[in-house]
Amino acid sequence: MQTIGNLKLSDKAVQIHLYEFSNVLRPRGHMKKESIGVDILDRLMGAYESWTDKKYGDNPDTTTLLKLLRRNMEEEMEGAWKEFIDELDIGVDEDMISKDMIKRIQVMANATWDVIASDVLTLLRDQAQSEEMDRSEVVDVVCDAGYMLAHGNDPDAYTYWKNLPPVKRTEIVTSAFPCQTYGW
Repeated sequence: MQTIGNLKLSDKAVQIHLYEFSNVLRPRGHMKKESIGVDILDRLMGAYESWTDKKYGDNPDTTTLLKLLRRNMEEEMEGAWKEFIDELDIGVDEDMISKDMIKRIQVMANATWDVIASDVLTLLRDQAQSEEMDRSEVVDVVCDAGYMLAHGNDPDAYTYWKNLPPVKRTEIVTSAFPCQTYGW
């Protein structure tokens, strides 16, 4: 771990150019293009100083303040990243999955539902249950038991989809089904 001023740096920082590590967080000239860390640090220090100003009596304790600042920073950075990706319009989502791949997975999910829907809905009707399914139930059935591999007609997209984190898999398949309920 390296220290610059009061800032401790982990070895996990990524250098884009082969300059000294300390130059990444203390940019000179064009180095600023590589690091937003300095801007974030300045903003965090300013927020901390504002919230610890003794002129105000409603300041939270230091531990609470640090937790709030961190939560806000993480949420705002996530929102800023999503907006940044949208503004660039380069054909990827905020998780760097190509929009083409997302569309392929959505098509695969819809093709799967087209094949299994009548069997699933008939089974529900025969069991004296509803003839409709909520979107989340449709997503569960479509994602279950390798149906998308068998009926989606895109083994490469299926393999890509299977290797995504479960939350992202569900998110993409859910986006393929815009209605709240599905039925006859």
